[in-house]
Amino acid sequence: MIAELLLSQRPEAFHVGAIAVAVGWSLPQVSNVLQLFDARGWTRRIGAQRGPSARRVPGDLGSLLDDWSEHVGQRPRERVGAHRLLRDPSAFLHTELAPALAAVDWAGLELLAPFATATPVLHLLVEESALADGRLEHVMSSLRLRRVEEGARIAFWAAEPKMRQCTSGRRCLATEFELERSPEARGLAEEALLRLLVELGDVDAQSGASRAGAPRDDGRRYPRHHPRRRLAGSLDRRGRPRARRLRPDPERAWRWLTTISGTRVQMEFVCDRDDLPAGAEITLPRCSTLRVANLRGTGFVARDNSPEEITGTIDGATVSRVARFAGAQGYVLAKACALRDRQAAKDCYDFAYVLLYNRAGGPRELGAALRAGTFAEDIAGLRTVLVTVAAMFEDANGYAALSYAAEAMKVTPDADHAQLRADAVAAVAEFIDELGV
Repeated sequence: MIAELLLSQRPEAFHVGAIAVAVGWSLPQVSNVLQLFDARGWTRRIGAQRGPSARRVPGDLGSLLDDWSEHVGQRPRERVGAHRLLRDPSAFLHTELAPALAAVDWAGLELLAPFATATPVLHLLVEESALADGRLEHVMSSLRLRRVEEGARIAFWAAEPKMRQCTSGRRCLATEFELERSPEARGLAEEALLRLLVELGDVDAQSGASRAGAPRDDGRRYPRHHPRRRLAGSLDRRGRPRARRLRPDPERAWRWLTTISGTRVQMEFVCDRDDLPAGAEITLPRCSTLRVANLRGTGFVARDNSPEEITGTIDGATVSRVARFAGAQGYVLAKACALRDRQAAKDCYDFAYVLLYNRAGGPRELGAALRAGTFAEDIAGLRTVLVTVAAMFEDANGYAALSYAAEAMKVTPDADHAQLRADAVAAVAEFIDELGV
């Protein structure tokens, strides 16, 4: 019960008495459980050790969720699996599923974050009586949800009264995703990017170099705030990062490493130059260690991106910086080039996934946006690339579709492998058809 309460409500800080009231247990019982949670790193104390000012905050909720899921999976609990192809799980949850469940006491256990690249399964707790009296069946019928035993996209779980009491009025977001493709992973990546931007800016501001700027490799000088000057100024004489928390990857000179909350985060420097071979490592002026990888297709992202403000806490201070993030059109073209040149399993996954789940609405809608947008004149020149990618996804038993399904099942192991492969093949076919190549 306490684990379910923490995972559903995610309180910023709480007192043992509040937990006792919520779950209906005695103070000693709750205190004993929380001491075990402290030992596992799931919660930690802040402030006073005893008394009314004593508080706890959630700790490693990802680890708690893993153990809780395993425990729940071993307990008998009625579950109804439902399937429907969901191009936008978040929109489906908020605009269709939630209103349809108005007559059923429910609480969401999982919701895909908009930027998480993973095939989602929406898990919801519903009151036990709704499974028995036909209300849930009526909801599923009205939403064209097909009841399935395997490969469910939506899972309805019978909730005990106490559990529903804990989650009443809340629509929680507790994910089951592996860190690699989770919202938590995106948060770590954004913190690493923010840290890099702050450190580069601080180095530039503190630089003792002349206001005339840093020397170019052609003898001219960069303006004071030119990005290359800021990057060069962040390196020591051997071309290594001056920033305290950044270090070069000893195997790939175009990658910097940092550690955030105990997790290693990689930052990669790439460019797209057609006068050099794909995969070439390019040396920057005044840098003996840092390189830039020449990755085909990344130039499309340079033409399709938008500024977003990211905010975080560094050394106890709240800071904000603006960074540019890839748009769906530039991203899908970059992934198409990566598929042609590299054909990695993750490229197969990312390409098909962004076709299935994008803000345009789906594969055909994204294709239409490409034909009418910034890259309209590029499509003809990319015909060979797109035809190659289409051929890779023609067979549901081929490498590309199998790779997509395999990557997706790392996140949702109970998904229907055949359905995932069919989704990938259909998405690429619709996209290519819309482009007319």
